[in-house]
Amino acid sequence: MESRGEAILGCLFGVALKYGKKYCYPSQSKIQQLLFDYHDIDISNRTLNRDLAILVDDGYLKRLKRTKRVGPGASQFTSTLYKFKHKAYIWLNRLGKWVNKVFSSFRLPKMADYKSIRGNEISSNDSAPCGNAVEIIPFERLKPPDEILLDLKA
Repeated sequence: MESRGEAILGCLFGVALKYGKKYCYPSQSKIQQLLFDYHDIDISNRTLNRDLAILVDDGYLKRLKRTKRVGPGASQFTSTLYKFKHKAYIWLNRLGKWVNKVFSSFRLPKMADYKSIRGNEISSNDSAPCGNAVEIIPFERLKPPDEILLDLKA
């Protein structure tokens, strides 16, 4: 899948997630706006329709035209409903695994990794890693957040 197709699929997933559904029906102008705002992609209606057709042909989406009746025997187009197929969820799952793998190197250490003499200390060192001294405040001397804000205003 091309990156533009991934961006379109990501925008559609975002709209569906916002409303807690497994489908969505944004207008083409809304999809174009989301692509521009979040991916810096500016495309025409024709290009968007071509990319959506590729996603349908590749088995990621199913598009259904939504219409309403405006009179006897007449109907008017309202919007297009986008349903996600199984292949789209597989792509989203792989993307999630990749994101977890990338950010796993930025894991914060568990509190058990710290060796502390007292339970209210973060570290037993008397100085910070940069060489500046760190004042360790006992738990009994900590102020509630509203008192700190009053001290800052004064």
